[in-house]
This record gives sequence, structure tokens and C-alpha cells, in this order.
Amino acid sequence: MSDTKVIVAGARPIAALAIASVLAMGASIEYFGLIEKLTQQSGDGYRIGVQVDRFAPIAARTGGAARLGYFNDREKGSVGAQAALSSAQFALAPQLLIVDQERKDIEWWVGDFTAPREFVKIGDVLGMSLAADLGNGVVLYRRRVAK
Repeated sequence: MSDTKVIVAGARPIAALAIASVLAMGASIEYFGLIEKLTQQSGDGYRIGVQVDRFAPIAARTGGAARLGYFNDREKGSVGAQAALSSAQFALAPQLLIVDQERKDIEWWVGDFTAPREFVKIGDVLGMSLAADLGNGVVLYRRRVAK
């Protein structure tokens, strides 16, 4: 077995490598510029940015609670209900959303509504107090402590 070493020397191989590197860098810059332009044109098709803005005040008002209850006014089990839950979970991460309204160990609950409702009455029915109407259909409730 022989240990053969190949040594590239001279100006031509070094110049070729430099030219290839410059061309690759230029192509990368052009590619990322094109992607940025296309992204700006397409916008936020799924309105994720809007969801993040809607739910932004929740973390500060709940003291960063690790788990929050969540419910919405869409038909249970529908695609719309699942999409609303998924977008809310994305917007509120790393806080986890719990959908089970029977859970008594969850203090803070987020209501996600598509239209104005009687938020105080909804909370009363669920055994919760209205903590804040944050606008845009986002309502924060607090579970009442049993006496």
C-alpha cells in the first residue's frame, strides 16, 4: 500500500477555484434575493402573522403559564375548528393549549371567536370569569375557584 499525496500547485488551479467560488457566491445571493421577492409577493396566505398578533397579549396576562385552556366557537371536529386550534397553538407556543373544558386544573382559558358574543355569559356557563376581551375575537377567561 502506498501513500500517494497529490499536491496541486500553481496559479491556474488556484485561479479556477477562486472563480468558481465567486460564481457560486453570486448565484447564492441572486437565489436568495429571488426567494425574498417571491415571499413578499405571496404574502401570508394562511394569515399566520395575524394570528400571532391576535394572541400576543396572552402570555403577559397569564404570567407565562405553561398550559392554557382553549376553546373556539367553530363546529366541534370541523376542519375550521382544527385550523383555529393549530394556528392558536402556533401563535402561543411554547405555551400548550388544552382543549378539554372539564379540566379543573387549568386556570387560564383562551376563547377564540369568529364574531362578537356575550363573552361574560359564555364564561358564566363554563364556570369562568372574563379576565379580558383582547379584541379581534380573542377573550381571556380565568377559572373560578370552587368555594
